[in-house]
Amino acid sequence: MTYEFEAVLFGYYGFGNLGDELLARAILSLYEKNGISGERIAILSADPEKSSADLGIHSVNRWDVLDVWNLLRKSRTLLLGGGGLFQDSTSIRSCFYYWGVIRMALLAGCRVWMFGQSIGPFNSKLARFLARDGIGRCKVRVVRDRPSMDILIDWGQNAHMVPDPVLGLAPDRTEISEGRYLLVNIRPWVDPDIPEKVFSCALEISSRERIPIRIVAMAPEDAKLAQHYISLKGIRNMEIEKAWDWKDVSRIWKGAKFAFGMRLHFCVLSRLSGIPCLAVPYDPKVEGFCSSHAMSMWDMQNYPDLKTLQGDPSQGMLLAECRAIEEIFSRSLKEVGDLQ
Repeated sequence: MTYEFEAVLFGYYGFGNLGDELLARAILSLYEKNGISGERIAILSADPEKSSADLGIHSVNRWDVLDVWNLLRKSRTLLLGGGGLFQDSTSIRSCFYYWGVIRMALLAGCRVWMFGQSIGPFNSKLARFLARDGIGRCKVRVVRDRPSMDILIDWGQNAHMVPDPVLGLAPDRTEISEGRYLLVNIRPWVDPDIPEKVFSCALEISSRERIPIRIVAMAPEDAKLAQHYISLKGIRNMEIEKAWDWKDVSRIWKGAKFAFGMRLHFCVLSRLSGIPCLAVPYDPKVEGFCSSHAMSMWDMQNYPDLKTLQGDPSQGMLLAECRAIEEIFSRSLKEVGDLQ
């Protein structure tokens, strides 16, 4: 059978979250390195026009069931491409949605696999069941952290582990100069005390170390929350940098001295940029990444000494991570039967 598309990328794409958009870009690059051009890749997106413009590939509205079905029937595989898709920290609806599309893909004759995923946390038995059933139907499973691997082992499901795919991207580090800013990222969370504590701690560090703060918003809701805290505390002249796209990364991280934040890909980009970063382990995926990369984590109580943070990883280490990502992706393609 001849397929119009080799793969449909499926994740939390098109919602304006920089981390997920970078995952799509990183995975598309991995396909291209394996000889599969963008013309043969499609993506399910909440904003298909923007996804097509940014990535140069065919995009379909993820909420249009008929269009999704028609796309899947023309595609060889469905790839759950990075991110923490199966979890119910905010709502169980995401578990129902991703499980449902996996079932639809199987009915359409697609081979389903996953790459660079985090799994959990789960608060309900139903969410756990949907995740276990959906992930269990994947032909190949590749996770990005040890906690996710442990969950799959407990479920009796084989898997591989890979560094976060965004680590395969490379910002222009030659432009990064001697830093003078503290980059801070906060995001809304089910426990609102966490972002509030992060913001208060950042203010204390800024005052004590005499280092100005630049807020980094990686999604619209980050900017809204930061503006709320800035207004609440009557702060003037605090910048909010909006990181909506890959081109914003070098501009924002250039000039940073330290980084302190919540979102996983804020920590990943800080590592790529060689900026010492203190991560907030509000979610197992962040804790898993930090444990794998010897990155410092805030205990959410004490005010840390940023001067003790580890900074620029060696170029050799970054290259080794890139090679590992590329090798595991290529091997996974062969396992799933993408390359024949």
